[in-house]
Amino acid sequence: MKADDDRYMNIEQFQSATTPGELVNSDGRMAFKPAPLPPTIEIEGELLDVFTEATTNVGQLSGIGSRVENPSMLISPFIYKEAVISSEIEGTRVTLSDVYEYEAGQDDPDGPNRNRVFRAKEVFKVIEKPVDELKYSL
Repeated sequence: MKADDDRYMNIEQFQSATTPGELVNSDGRMAFKPAPLPPTIEIEGELLDVFTEATTNVGQLSGIGSRVENPSMLISPFIYKEAVISSEIEGTRVTLSDVYEYEAGQDDPDGPNRNRVFRAKEVFKVIEKPVDELKYSL
């Protein structure tokens, strides 16, 4: 077995103290056995402070959401932002301004941004669907 052969794992990559798992012998070959998931997380110190603040903020948002006639008004901007970021990851260059201008009718529907905005809106629909389903499960 050649050490530089791509078909074999590089054992050195799995011997770090930060690698969660262990090397085991499997029928004469070394194999990596990952640590069980989920890992135990100690919530203390700064992480506890951030966790407590996040929990408080989610509680406040939940309270506000229950008083708003259309709760999707609160979540839609975040979904649009995620849709724009996801579109960029896929290679589509679009901004939140492009999407909002198109939505407000300030952008030419047949203009150069049309396909980019359309792609972001398709991603929005994909993200929005499970969020809508969550509303009915609460």
